[in-house]
Amino acid sequence: MPTKSTLLVAAVAIFLAMCLCAAPAFAQTTTRTELEEEARKDIEREAELREKMPWTQDVGFDYGGWTRISYYYWEDEPVLLTIPPTKPNDRFLREVDARVWASMDVSGVHNFYLRLKDIYRDYSSGDNPADDPEDRWEGLEIDQAYYSVDLGELLRDTLKPSKAFESNFSIGRQFMYLGTGLAFNRVVDGFSLMTRFGDVRGRLFGAESNHDDEDFDTSRPGWEHTSRTFWGGQVDYLGIQRHTPYFFYMRQSDHNTERTEVLQDFGYDSYYLGLGI
Repeated sequence: MPTKSTLLVAAVAIFLAMCLCAAPAFAQTTTRTELEEEARKDIEREAELREKMPWTQDVGFDYGGWTRISYYYWEDEPVLLTIPPTKPNDRFLREVDARVWASMDVSGVHNFYLRLKDIYRDYSSGDNPADDPEDRWEGLEIDQAYYSVDLGELLRDTLKPSKAFESNFSIGRQFMYLGTGLAFNRVVDGFSLMTRFGDVRGRLFGAESNHDDEDFDTSRPGWEHTSRTFWGGQVDYLGIQRHTPYFFYMRQSDHNTERTEVLQDFGYDSYYLGLGI
């Protein structure tokens, strides 16, 4: 039969064994907690550094360009009803369209875009229908220049909108179109507001034509320049695979002022409704 001293020794041995077994688990838990605490401190330090970081650290630049070379040939048939009848006059034109662009992105929210263009036209001798030189550069001009902001991302930290909400606003000289581009597609000076929630996307815009562009009505005096405004919007449904049903409306107003000795009004205002899929 065991004595009291023997029982005491056994109890002490069991206690020490339990302490030795629990030590690694305790040490492991302590180490994991320390690592998590260090990671949290690293995240806080990184956030503080980003707040103190100069804004240029969140800016990205990109640039590029492209050139298109085209050849045109016209075969003018003689007109026999004139006196004297005109002779056939074939025309040949070589054209170089060169464009360079640069873009600056700030924090993935703000974007600035600039694109310049210049066009070189070279007619064969005697083929230029105008009185301009046979070959010349048109001159460097601004093709596109606009500012856009991701409103959904900008408001996400303050208003905390739904993840299904997207919105973008842009203003400046930019390319706009409606539907498939048949009714309206051109570079204009204006603004565009796009908003999407779930499968529904809407867009509103207002714009004015570039004054240096040619007017689409070449029969009116001063057609080398144009002054027209465009207002409208479009709604798309994105919930159908491979198809995007849409509806749009646009109003075009003619602000051209022409002087002519003939009592004729060249004004042309129009309205467009479109539905497609």
